[in-house]
Amino acid sequence: MASVTIHACKRFKQRLGVHKTDVNKNAERAFRDGLKHCEVRGDVSRFMAALYFRNQMCNNIRLYKGNVYIFAGQTLVTVFPIPQRYVDEIKKYQDRKDKKNESVS
Repeated sequence: MASVTIHACKRFKQRLGVHKTDVNKNAERAFRDGLKHCEVRGDVSRFMAALYFRNQMCNNIRLYKGNVYIFAGQTLVTVFPIPQRYVDEIKKYQDRKDKKNESVS
């Protein structure tokens, strides 16, 4: 189960407009269903690698519903929107992952 720092809670409200009571649920979904570094290629992979190298303590980066979720272990540290130039490519990866999960179920 993903936990959330106070900073991440503030950033959810500030950047995404999510109410405090929904933060834990959204963080859990992002941790479970978000795109991992090993599931993307090209520019998106380089973008995620750059995020990791900025702060190596945050070793779990997920892309979920147009946002970057940065976790340290299973603790959400911060969240921010994905840069616009990666949105279309990430949507393709997410659709591919969703299709794969549907066929497995």
